Amino acid sequence: MSIRGELTSFNFNLYAQLCGLLSCVLVIVLSAATAHGGIWYRVLGIIYGIIIFFIEIPIFGKLVPSGGALENIFGGKKRAWWRCFLYIGFAATMWAAVNKGNHPSGVSAWFLTMTALFYLAAGIRGDEPATSILTGGTGVQE
Repeated sequence: MSIRGELTSFNFNLYAQLCGLLSCVLVIVLSAATAHGGIWYRVLGIIYGIIIFFIEIPIFGKLVPSGGALENIFGGKKRAWWRCFLYIGFAATMWAAVNKGNHPSGVSAWFLTMTALFYLAAGIRGDEPATSILTGGTGVQE
C-alpha cells in the first residue's frame, strides 16, 4: 500500500503512529533547544522523545525485551489503549511545562494530545494494529 493509501485508510493506529513520530521529533527538539522553563521538564521531554521513538518505530521496538506478565497487563505491545494512556501522561507533563512558563512545549504537548486522541479512536473502533510503511512496517492490508 502507498502512503496515500495509508492516509485514506481511516485506520487511526496509522494516524496515531505518524502523529507520534512528529511528536517525538518536536519533543526532543523543543526540549533541547528551549532555554525557558525548568530543567526537569526539558530532561523529561528528551526522555519521552526517546521512549516514543522505541514505541513507534517497529524495528527498534523489537530491541526492547518484554515479558509475558507485562503483555497480559497491557494486552500486547501493539494495543491502542495503553499507548493512549501513555501519551495522555506525556501530554499532561508537557502541558504542565507550558503552565510553568515553557511555552514552546505547547506545540509538542498539542501533538502528544492529538496522538492520544488518535489512539483513543483506534481503541474505540477496534482498529487492527498497523504500522506505517514509512517506519518499516507492513502498512494496512487491503
